[in-house]
Amino acid sequence: MTLNQYRKSGKFCDFELHVGEKVFKVHKVVLAASSGYFDVMFNNKENFIENEENKINLSEDVDPQTCETLLTYIYTGEITVNANNVQDIARISNMFELMELVEHCSTFLEKSISKNNCIGILRFADFYGFPQLYYTTKRYVEYHFAEVSSEEEFLELTPKLLKQFLRSESLSIDHETQVLIGTLDWIMKDQNDRLQYLEEFINLIRMPLISPVQLKKCIAKYTLPAIADALAPYLKSQSSGAKLPSPAPSSHEPMEEKDLSYSLIRHQARMCSRRRVYIIGGLKHVSNDRQMSNTLNTMVKLDLHTGTWDASASFGYQRSSHCVVNFQGKIFLIGGECDSLILDTVQVFDPDTATGEATWKEVARLTTPRSAFGACVYKNNILVFGGKGHCSGHTIERYDPDTEEWEICGTMPQSLQGMQVVEYDGLIYIIGGRSPAQGYNSLNTLLCYSPETGEFKELAPMNSARSDFGCAVLHGHIYVIGGLDSNNDPLTTVEQYNITEVCPFLSLVFCLFSELANSFFSLTQNKWSFLSPLKTRRSSMCATAINNLIYTFGGRQVNAPRCLRDVTIYDPSLDQWFPCNQMPQSRTDAAVVLI
Repeated sequence: MTLNQYRKSGKFCDFELHVGEKVFKVHKVVLAASSGYFDVMFNNKENFIENEENKINLSEDVDPQTCETLLTYIYTGEITVNANNVQDIARISNMFELMELVEHCSTFLEKSISKNNCIGILRFADFYGFPQLYYTTKRYVEYHFAEVSSEEEFLELTPKLLKQFLRSESLSIDHETQVLIGTLDWIMKDQNDRLQYLEEFINLIRMPLISPVQLKKCIAKYTLPAIADALAPYLKSQSSGAKLPSPAPSSHEPMEEKDLSYSLIRHQARMCSRRRVYIIGGLKHVSNDRQMSNTLNTMVKLDLHTGTWDASASFGYQRSSHCVVNFQGKIFLIGGECDSLILDTVQVFDPDTATGEATWKEVARLTTPRSAFGACVYKNNILVFGGKGHCSGHTIERYDPDTEEWEICGTMPQSLQGMQVVEYDGLIYIIGGRSPAQGYNSLNTLLCYSPETGEFKELAPMNSARSDFGCAVLHGHIYVIGGLDSNNDPLTTVEQYNITEVCPFLSLVFCLFSELANSFFSLTQNKWSFLSPLKTRRSSMCATAINNLIYTFGGRQVNAPRCLRDVTIYDPSLDQWFPCNQMPQSRTDAAVVLI
């Protein structure tokens, strides 16, 4: 018989674990050899009454099934950890000092962190004392704060944890307004208990960076008089240009020196706020010849808080028609072409440690060269779709940071190039482009791809066929801007598609593939709407969403190599386009990333 069989049969057992009405008979020597908790107990007989009674009553929050699972692990070394039992196993393992199992559970939880569950994992790690898990999860929340703060689970933060985030320089946000809105949502969740923190938390927010327009919107949205009173001094001082109010000391604490210094910090953007826009590579117009352009290996940076452009580190391979993504805080520069040579090279740039050209690092190459393709980040991977290049037009490729390798992971319904690819809420949208099977004419298609099932669904077509266009996602809407039509002529049209209308039903469709799910989907607002057009025809620009606005950079006005320096801004709340400071040099077929 094995030791575990002896335990289950009760043979030679000399100790009992009482979990509610359930009694587990065990062997002291086995528990002591595996658990630091029981080793101390059994080696200090005079200090533990359990040694006299030969039993221990475990707390009521210990589940008998979890206890059986842990005993099986202690006796056999075998255990199955999954999403349903990991927190219970981690908690009891930590109490019994089963350190290898604690580490295994912590690693499991770290790998499962997402925007939907990170707050729950953080609270668990904080309450039960898992320092490494707590640190990893806290960094995740900071890095995804703009998205996490809009999740329902964010409202379950403890006051202590929220205060830590409000003081953090590491919040990755588009603008300080996101911190204010998250805080006010948190307070409104339980006004009776949380209103006491309003003044303290407002004093931790970088209020001088929030515009009067945003303050007015908050006052209108959150009708609680206390919130209006707390924001009114900042609105008054910002509107009049007077000196901004300093944080007031609480009624029970004097203003400490560190609080006075913090009042100065409030006038500065957080160190990790997303205030840098990088425009990378592309084609530059040659001034003495309207029909010639050079491929670039340079990058320029726009500081959103100062409005200034700066040259940044150049990279080894000249590129245009490439893709860039912000992956784990680093810029991944993927594929593209130079002088008709299609590239498979991939380079990585870390803006937080960059000091010069040496900061560009080459990593694993694509499995096949590609340009004019689409790319996005999905969970802990980079996905690229289609493009020009040998055998690349219909394939999907995935980069795994754990193995640091690329692999083909799927195929699209048809070969595509010159399209745009965006990810939203776990689904990937492939928009427009052109297909060799259809004479390389621009398409008006919208495909939705589920990485979990590998399935595609065709959604409502755009009103205008387009390729080589700008695209951005803002507040649950896809925006497509300009591009080339089916006659290869540049467009002025701009369209919008509401993802939030269809996303919940798409999840049902991909999971169930049932007539009922498809009938529900057919009732959604699955359509595109025209918006205010561009002032001039334009294609091959890059676009991104920043601070509730959409920025477009460069491009060309006619179907020729002549490139533009133009930067334009679209305000969805006004449905209007506005000019902005031009780039230092003209660029088309470039790529943009926000860090």
